[in-house]
Parts: sequence; structure tokens; C-alpha cells
Amino acid sequence: MTLIGTAGQALATVAAAVAFAAAIPPVGVWPLTLAAPGLALWAIDCDRRWRRFGLGLLFGSVHMALTQHWIGHAMQNLGGLPSWAAVLVLLGHALVSGLPWALIGVLSRPVRAVSGPALAPLALSVLWVAAERHVPVLFPYTAASPLHAVAWLLWPASLGGIPVASFVVVLCSLLTADAIIHRREPQRSRLGALATLVVVWLGVGLLLRHDVTLPPDGVRVLLVQPAVTVAEKTTSDPQRRMAAHFRAETLTLTAIESGPRPDAVVWPEGSLAFPYVAGSGTLGAEVSRRADRFARGLGLPLLAGTLRVADSGAIRNALLDYRPLAAAPVVYDKQRLVPFGERVPLADTFPSLATLVSGMSHYEPGTGTPRPVSLGHLVALPTICYEAIDGAFVREGLLATNASVILNVTNDVWFGDWAEPEQHFMLQKERAIENGVWLVRATNTGVTALVAPNGQVVARTDVGAMTTLRITLPREPSPSTFYRRHGALLSWLGLAALLAALAWRHRARWSLAR
Repeated sequence: MTLIGTAGQALATVAAAVAFAAAIPPVGVWPLTLAAPGLALWAIDCDRRWRRFGLGLLFGSVHMALTQHWIGHAMQNLGGLPSWAAVLVLLGHALVSGLPWALIGVLSRPVRAVSGPALAPLALSVLWVAAERHVPVLFPYTAASPLHAVAWLLWPASLGGIPVASFVVVLCSLLTADAIIHRREPQRSRLGALATLVVVWLGVGLLLRHDVTLPPDGVRVLLVQPAVTVAEKTTSDPQRRMAAHFRAETLTLTAIESGPRPDAVVWPEGSLAFPYVAGSGTLGAEVSRRADRFARGLGLPLLAGTLRVADSGAIRNALLDYRPLAAAPVVYDKQRLVPFGERVPLADTFPSLATLVSGMSHYEPGTGTPRPVSLGHLVALPTICYEAIDGAFVREGLLATNASVILNVTNDVWFGDWAEPEQHFMLQKERAIENGVWLVRATNTGVTALVAPNGQVVARTDVGAMTTLRITLPREPSPSTFYRRHGALLSWLGLAALLAALAWRHRARWSLAR
């Protein structure tokens, strides 16, 4: 069915990848996400399996190299790599991250053959979403992620999660591509199906859409953004490393003195210059005692992200929950660690891997059910940086803690100030929409923000600013969503319906063959 030669297929594949990348922040031309999947699946469609594999890999690799170019920046900051080595790491990462789309390429023709023309768009959309959801990549971009720019378009995701929204985006893109490319009379019916799908999706979004009002007597929270720098994080000079800690203290006290007293204060991930440790005799212990004294002096809840020395002697990434009159802070240890940045795969078996590249860390993950933290009078689910982009982890944590707020502390200083902070924020906003809860986000360098359950960004800071953000949260929890209560039930029901339709189609064909 290929309408163009190999060179044309490659060019069309690259064009689809560029369009997909441009739909994601910081470029953020979100309507392009409605074109990219259909163009990509049309471009890679050919008879030869290995050509489909190569074209799918080309699409995924170009897309990832463009959207995650900040990987090279991080390798220079974290690992001290020269520019050429950082570029090689970026290219290797892009190739590995392109494998889900290579898998889509290999399977696309068999899926078309099994499902037939009528069901092919549905089956290919399921294939796309399955690759997005089940093949691990560092940042799980989906076809629906760019829709965060128009948050109410994502509200139907509160029924079945972001995969449902991604399925609809890919299906719309495929129906549009088929209607444009195949001009035979039967294909025109795709326009009717497309129009029906769009009307239903928009109708559900408008039906679920609701405005959020903040009461003046709500829970007041102060978010502190100290604008830590890479030099402060990596220097061996203790005083320079403490600079961001000092700024956090100064910003906190100045904000408290100049405005209404908050009910809680939140410092971002990695706020303490050295790992938190009990005892005495080390610089880390002195810094820990300083943090303890400062928290007690505030006389109100303080939540601060920091590395800490666990009882095992290993380092954990943690959130300290200082509560007035408590003898010691409540501790939450991060459970989902960033591959290579915080935990090196196989390093427990081969310890030398942990020190293979300077700057790579091998922390110990937390275990067990997430422990809720107090945000003034509210119960919050703690998440540290990367954890808040894991939809299943957040949903399970909310159910386990009965929290009404997602609290996230983040440090994105390693990745530059252009693309990654906005992309990270984009992916975390999805959790608020899916679960119908508030997202409170405190970062070292931005974006510090408050996101409403409907996806509206109520308040945010600029990336790189040294500032504080005052927010107010309602005391009553938001209504729970269908997705929060039932998870991916609608997705599984839809998949079961598709499989039943495929079985019925083949049963009918078998009956005719007899």
C-alpha cells in the first residue's frame, strides 16, 4: 500500500517525528499531536518487516532526540562529560527510547491484516497506546500529553486515565490520515466516524469541565524556590554549597514577616546541602541540626526535600515532614528512582557500575506504602520529582493514604532552564486531572506551581527565579474521579470490546469460507 519510495517514507517519518516533538513544550504547538501519529503510521507502512522496524525506530529516535535534547546537558552537569560524549549519550538514549515505535512499525502491518479496514484504526490506536504505556522510557510522553495546554480537552481522562485520551488522539489522527490519503468512496465514511468521535469527546469534556474557586479562608501554603545552581550543587566548598540552604531560610522568614502567616511551608527536593543524618561530628550532622532548629523556630509545619543517611548506611532521597512539637520529622523515602541519575541498573550485582561515570548516584529506594504528610490541615501524598509522572503509582498512593492533595518536590537544575522543566511540569499536571485532586509543586529552579483538579494552573513561577509562591487550598477534598476509584477499567472494557469484534469478524469470515 506504500504510495511513496523509501526516501519519501524516510522524509515523511522524520516530518512526523518533528511534528510530534513540536507539539510538546517548550515549542508547544499542541494541534500537531493530532497529525503526527497518523502521518507516522502511514509513512512506515510497507511490506518489508525490517524496513518498518527501521522507519519506526527513525520516528522514535528523532522524536526523542528533539524533545529530550536536555539529556546531553544533564550528562555534562551530572557526569562532567565533554560535549562530544554527551552528544553520544543523547543519541544512544534516543535510539533506545525509539524502540517502542520500532515495535509499532513491526506490528502495524500484521495488525492491519488481522483487523481489516474497518477495525484497523481502532487496533492500531490500541497498539500505539500499548507501546506508550508498557515499554519503559525515561519520560513517558503520550500522544495526549500536549493537550495539557487546553486542559479541559484532557478532562475525559478522569474517566479512564491518560491512555484513554491518547487512544482518542491517535484514532482521530488515523481517521483523518485515512480520509485524506485514501479517496475511495468507502473511506469517506471515516470522516463521519471522525466527526462523531470529536463531538463525543468534546461533549464529555464540556460535561465534566468545572471551574474551581478558592475560598479566602482556605489552607495557606508557602512554596519556596531558592534558585539553586549547578555550581552550588557540585562545589566542594561547604559554604558555597550552603548558599541555597541559606536563601531558603531567608526567603521563608521574609515571606512570613511580610504577609499572612502560612499554615505550612514547603522547601523543594535537595534543599539541605548535605545528607540529613542524626548524631554529631560531621558536617552533615551540623547541617541537619541547623534544619531541625530552624523548623522548631518556625512553629509551623515545614516540609523539606533532602538526601538522608538511612539506618542501613545507604543514601535515600527523602522528604522531611517537620511538625510542631514533634521530637523528630516524619520521613518519606522516594520509591521510584530515576534510572542512572539516582539508581544504576544492575549495580547491586556489579557494584563497579555505580562508579563507572562520575556524577551517577546509586541510592536506596524507599519501600512499603507511601506515608502521608501534613500540609497544614490537609493530608497530602508525598512524591519526589520523577514519582509524580507515574500514573499508577500516584493513584495507588492516593487510595492508600486517602490524601486530597498531591505534594511534589522537585529539583530540575541539572537539565537546563528551557525544555525539561516545562515538560516535567506537563507530565505531572496529568495526575491532577486523572485523579481530580490538587497538585502542589515546589521546585528548586521552577516550575513551582499550584494546579487545580481541572488542570487549570492557578499560580506558577518562572523558571530560574529566586522567589516564593503563596497559595491557598480549600479545606474540603475535591470529588473523586471514576479513574481514581476504578483505575483503567474503561480501558480494559474497551480492549475487550475490540477483541470481541475481531473474533466476530474472523468467525464470520470462517463461516463464509466454509
